[in-house]
Amino acid sequence: MLDIEGDTVAIDAIGCQTNIAGKIREAGADCVLSLKDNRLTLHGVVAEYFDWNPGEATMPNGLAGAFNDLFSLD
Repeated sequence: MLDIEGDTVAIDAIGCQTNIAGKIREAGADCVLSLKDNRLTLHGVVAEYFDWNPGEATMPNGLAGAFNDLFSLD
């Protein structure tokens, strides 16, 4: 196992698998993922995030919760 705590891991679309992204996060690293549109739910959440205007009071449709659910982020 690699010691990646505190690092940022860049990985292709396979990293969007919940178990892979979760293991990276559990190891104490951040991750940069390449996302393809064949992951419709996740792609929709990310597309909605980038359409969101940060000047709005809250993220629409609970985007923060959706990211947490998909990646078990803190």
